[in-house]
Amino acid sequence: MKKIILTFLLFVGSLFVFTNQVFAYETFSTKVDDKANLFTPEQKTQLEEKIKEVEETSKSAIAIVTITENDRGSSRTYADYYILDNLGKDKNATILLIDMERRKIIIDASGDMIDILSDGRKKNIIDKISPLLANQNYYSGAQIFLDDTEQYVKDGVEKGHFRIDEETGEITRTKVKTPVSITIFGSIIASLTATFGAIFTTRSRYKVKKVPYKYDWQNNYKLKLNTSNDSLINTSITTRIIHRDDSNNFTGGGSSGVGSTTHSTGGGTFSSGEGSF
Repeated sequence: MKKIILTFLLFVGSLFVFTNQVFAYETFSTKVDDKANLFTPEQKTQLEEKIKEVEETSKSAIAIVTITENDRGSSRTYADYYILDNLGKDKNATILLIDMERRKIIIDASGDMIDILSDGRKKNIIDKISPLLANQNYYSGAQIFLDDTEQYVKDGVEKGHFRIDEETGEITRTKVKTPVSITIFGSIIASLTATFGAIFTTRSRYKVKKVPYKYDWQNNYKLKLNTSNDSLINTSITTRIIHRDDSNNFTGGGSSGVGSTTHSTGGGTFSSGEGSF
C-alpha cells in the first residue's frame, strides 16, 4: 500500500511540474514603455495593473509602447523587434504600439496570441481606438486594447481559425493551449487526488489479513476441448481527398475573418494589425 501511495504522489507531482513548464510564460520588464509621454504617472500605474491581470489570464506577455522616433523602418518592424529584443522568438506576447512619428497603430502578436488575436479581432480593436487616439485620448484607447484582448482570450480561438503566410499563401491550422486547458487539467488532477485518497482511506480502515488458499487442482480439474474455427473479417481504409473551401475570401492584413496573417522577422513569426489616427 505504501508503495502505491508513493507512486501516486510522485505521479501527481510530475504532472504539476509538467503543467508549470508547459504554461510558463515570460513578461516584459517594462509593461508601459511610454517614450512619447502620452500617459500621466497615475494612468501608467493603472495600465500596468491591468496588464498584470491580462497576462495572468492569457499566460502571455503584454506591453503598451509609445514612440516618437523609429529607427527600425516600418512601424510593424519596430513592433516585431520590440518583442524579439525583449523576449525572443515565438514567445507568447502581444503589444500595442502607438507610433507618433508615423501616426500609426500596431497590434503585434507572437506565439499562441497569434491565434487568439485573429486579423478580424485586431481590426475590431483598432477601429475602436483610432478615433480616441486621433482626439488625443490615449489612455482610453489603451484601456480598450487591454479589455478587448482579455475578453478575446476568455472567448478562446475562433472556430475554423487558421494561419496564412502572407508571402507563400500557405494555410495551417494549429491546436493552441489556452488558459481553459489549465483549469480543466487542474480539475482532473484534483478529482484523481480525491478519488485515490478516498480509496486509500477506505482500504486502510477495512484491512483484513489475507489467508493463503491452495486449490487442489490435481483432484478437481476437468478438461474439455472444443473445435473452433476463427474467421477474419476483411477490413479496408478509404482515403478521400477533401478540397479546401475558399469561400471565406480571406485577404489578411487586418481584414475581417477568423484567420491570422503571419510574417517572419528576425527568424520569428508574427501577426500584426495596423491602423492610422
